[in-house]
Amino acid sequence: MIVSLLFFTPLLISVVGLDQYYSRDGIPRFKTFERLNHEVFLGDKVKLTCLAMSKSPLEVKWYRNGELLNKEAFGHRFRENKKHMTLDIKAVEVSDQGLWTCKVSNHLGKVDRNFTVEIIDFCDYFAMRSGAAFALPPASIPMECICLWQITNDKERHDIDYSIATTTTCNKYASRIEKRARKSRKELACLDPPCDMFGIPLGTTTSTSTTTASTSVTTRLATVPTTRSVTVRPAAHVHATLVKGTTHR
Repeated sequence: MIVSLLFFTPLLISVVGLDQYYSRDGIPRFKTFERLNHEVFLGDKVKLTCLAMSKSPLEVKWYRNGELLNKEAFGHRFRENKKHMTLDIKAVEVSDQGLWTCKVSNHLGKVDRNFTVEIIDFCDYFAMRSGAAFALPPASIPMECICLWQITNDKERHDIDYSIATTTTCNKYASRIEKRARKSRKELACLDPPCDMFGIPLGTTTSTSTTTASTSVTTRLATVPTTRSVTVRPAAHVHATLVKGTTHR
């Protein structure tokens, strides 16, 4: 019995010490669960919350795509509430897409929380036709958008070399393109022929295959029973093998 107590005493002290370390008197810890992924349109508002607790004074720093927001950044579009540890982003711009991070710290340690801001109409900003007064130069067009326009065959810009949008190049943006593509899968372009009827390269498909099922629907017109065969089409999707990545421009 004494041996058992001697064995468990250091472990008990360690657990108690760890609990005290993470208590309100120790390093910061987040007080609430918050929404981490935000899908918005250009011009929308976003609120990021990093409410943490500790009896020791806390400092909060905000980062956009790895860069610290300095004092000059706050004001017109970015508004920080230090008491509630929130950041309001007003009138979301193209540059706001990506990874946002808050770092809450005191003299004992720190905790981080990451958010993602996805702009649904991100590529619309760059889609103004060639020759238009406000059209952006081709060099400024993100590769993600070139891939989207190549796959959806929405080639409003005639000053872009769409041949650079290959399956290998575009695969990293697949999950976001799937959300932004506004056409059914059968209308999407084939990047690396030969492809099947849904635009997926033959022999290279790695995603779960879609099974086409046939069902019979029986209808009655007046007193004459008739049977029609109806083919259920596969759900619209875009071939995607990678999870979300950071925006590359």
